[in-house]
Amino acid sequence: MKISGKIHHITMCIVHKGFRGFRAVSASSILGGNLIGLKSAIPYSTIHSPLPCMMKAITFIIPLIFTFISCNQSVQNKVNDVPEDYVKYLANRDSIIEKCEYGSVYYTKDTNSIIYNWIIPDTNDIKQSYLTDYIEHIKDSFNIELSHFDYNELDKSWCSLFMFNNEYCLYAPSDWMANIGTIISDSVYYISRSDATPEIILDYKNISDNTHQIKVINYFGKIRFIKIEIIDTHIGIAIWSIFDENENFIGSSLKVVSDNVKQFPFLVYDCEGSKCVFKEEKNHFEKPNFELLKKHAR
Repeated sequence: MKISGKIHHITMCIVHKGFRGFRAVSASSILGGNLIGLKSAIPYSTIHSPLPCMMKAITFIIPLIFTFISCNQSVQNKVNDVPEDYVKYLANRDSIIEKCEYGSVYYTKDTNSIIYNWIIPDTNDIKQSYLTDYIEHIKDSFNIELSHFDYNELDKSWCSLFMFNNEYCLYAPSDWMANIGTIISDSVYYISRSDATPEIILDYKNISDNTHQIKVINYFGKIRFIKIEIIDTHIGIAIWSIFDENENFIGSSLKVVSDNVKQFPFLVYDCEGSKCVFKEEKNHFEKPNFELLKKHAR
């Protein structure tokens, strides 16, 4: 077009501060390139130049984008093509429930696996000196003297038990700090995690041949009642129900005597013995029908 008798360059498109595609904007370009200490990611002359210059920039940038996408896809394909023996699993995988990039969730009856040892609460934990300090704190803070109870036939060491495909099953988490066991001494109730937590036993009742109840107090003075109902005397399965100090029901769970864990399969969340994250860990388990289990007690 003509302006004042002079012919100017025909401009099809200019990339500027308001362009909504490739938004090539920086503090330097906004201020005309004069901001000391800052430099445009794309040179100022390129941002404000006509189409031919911009086309040169585009022909340089687009191949870089496609190269990045190609490399990323190549890496992803390598992850998906990891051979089955790449991960050294803790047990034989009888059936695979779920797979992720670094391991899998699987069902196993491999009783030679180390996991059958790991799940059992370590009685050496309760001999740690820091637990003695815990117990002394409870005694001193709440003016308690230790009592020593005789539990008759109640076993002293228990592991958590779950239901999977309508059958009893043990749980091996990828993070073993999530494994919870229980140890009962004649005076202290221990919750075994990565570190054991002691609660002093205030009272014990043998309600019936297969039903026991203990009353405990923890570090903070919180009192709870724990009711233990044996529903299978042959392999030592019990329903453990928790009640608050006013005997209001809190919740129930299944446990099995530690000596009998090899009678049950495992659902294992395994990333070669390392911590890893599965999308819905523990959601593979079914909620037990405790009332039905009680009816079929033996």
